[in-house]
Amino acid sequence: MENTPDNGNSRKILVVDDERAVRDLVAVVLRRAGHEVETAASGEETLERLKTRDYDVIFLDVILQGQLSGFDVFDELERRELADRVVFLTGRPCDEKQMDYFRRASAFLTKPVKGLHEILAAAAL
Repeated sequence: MENTPDNGNSRKILVVDDERAVRDLVAVVLRRAGHEVETAASGEETLERLKTRDYDVIFLDVILQGQLSGFDVFDELERRELADRVVFLTGRPCDEKQMDYFRRASAFLTKPVKGLHEILAAAAL
């Protein structure tokens, strides 16, 4: 985890994506904006981090490494009443069942993200 300046609006954010380039890009944008950011590549790693850490925002990809999908992780977050902290990331077309997940989260972004402002706006939720 990288130290960031505390600008008074700093948030603790977890970025979960199976693609390292996406994880790193989102993390860099958020760190430069003054947020404290950690990353994970799998659903299992995400749930493990959530045992010891509380996050203000969780950027969560649908497709992840390991056995758990982003939807599986979201189901667990919903059970813990943390669904309002989730911003879904997806680069695939969505069916109605997937759209239902996106509606239950705080927001969703489609990849490739069109601009850095989308990431920063989602972090402010």
